[in-house]
Amino acid sequence: MLTSSYPSTRAPIGRRNFLSALLGVGLLSRGISLASAEEGAPLTDRSAQEASAAQMKAMQRRAASLDVRRGKEEPQRIELVEAALLRYSSPGGDTGTADGSIWAWGKRGRPAALTAVFFQRLAGGNEKWSCELLSLSEGPVAVESAAGWKWTPARSELRWHPVSGAPAVAENEAERGRQMKDLARRFTASATYHEGRTDQLRLMIRAIHRYADPDNGLIDGAIYAFASGTNPEALLLLEARSSGGRAAWHFSFARMGAGTGEARLDDKIVWECPAIKAWESSGPYFSVFGPDSAVFGAVPNGGE
Repeated sequence: MLTSSYPSTRAPIGRRNFLSALLGVGLLSRGISLASAEEGAPLTDRSAQEASAAQMKAMQRRAASLDVRRGKEEPQRIELVEAALLRYSSPGGDTGTADGSIWAWGKRGRPAALTAVFFQRLAGGNEKWSCELLSLSEGPVAVESAAGWKWTPARSELRWHPVSGAPAVAENEAERGRQMKDLARRFTASATYHEGRTDQLRLMIRAIHRYADPDNGLIDGAIYAFASGTNPEALLLLEARSSGGRAAWHFSFARMGAGTGEARLDDKIVWECPAIKAWESSGPYFSVFGPDSAVFGAVPNGGE
C-alpha cells in the first residue's frame, strides 16, 4: 500500500517497509466477520487488548465518518460493512507505531469501494493518519470527508477476464470456496517501487471478503490480497458469474499501492499497472495523508 516512493502530493507514509504483525484477518461472508484479533488472548494481555480495541474503534469511526455515494443522476448513500476486512500492525522501529485496517462499502454483491485507514505514531510523538480509497464499482462513486476533500472516480479500473482452465462452477457454496482458493494459487503478483527492485508479493490464501448477488447473475465472489509482509499491494477478485444459463469463473486485479504492479496466471502476464506520479481526486485509487484534522476532520464520538 503506502510506500516511501509515493507521489509527492499529500506524500504518504513509508508503510511498505514495516515488519508487520497481522492482528486479525476477517473473511466476510455476506458481510459477516468470521475472525477477531482479540479472541482467545490471555487475560494477562487485557490492557493490550483494550488499547487495541480502542484503536480499532478509532479507525472504524473514521471510516464511518466518510460520506460515500454511488450513482450518477441521484447518488445513493452506501452503507459501510461493520467489520474490518483486514487489520495489520507494526510496533516499534524508526517509523514509530503503526496500525491499519481495510473497510468496505456495500453489503450486497461486490463492494462499491474500499478504504484503508491507517494510523502512525512517529518516533517524535507526532501522529498522522492516512485514508486510501479504491473504487470497485462499474459506475461513479463519490466520497466526501468532513476535512473538506472529495474523491469522485467515474468508475473502477477493473478489467474482467475468464479464468482459463477453471473447473465448472460448483453448486455447493463450500465447494466454490475451495475452488476459488485453488484458482487464487495459480496467480502470482509483484510490485516495483524503486528502479531495479521488484518485490514478489505473497498471496494471503484466506480471502479477506466474500460476497454474492444472485439476482444479478453474481453467484459467488471473493477478494484475495497479495501482500508485502502482510500489507496488501494488489487485490485479486474472483467471481462466478451466470450468463445465458451458463456459469463461469472470471478474475480481475486492482492496485493497493502506488508502485508499478504486475500479475501472472500460470506464468503468463495478465495484469499490469503503472506507478502513480501524482494523486488525482478523480482517479480510481486515491490517498490522503496528514494530521487527523486534514484527513478526517471532526469525527463523531471522537476522543480516543
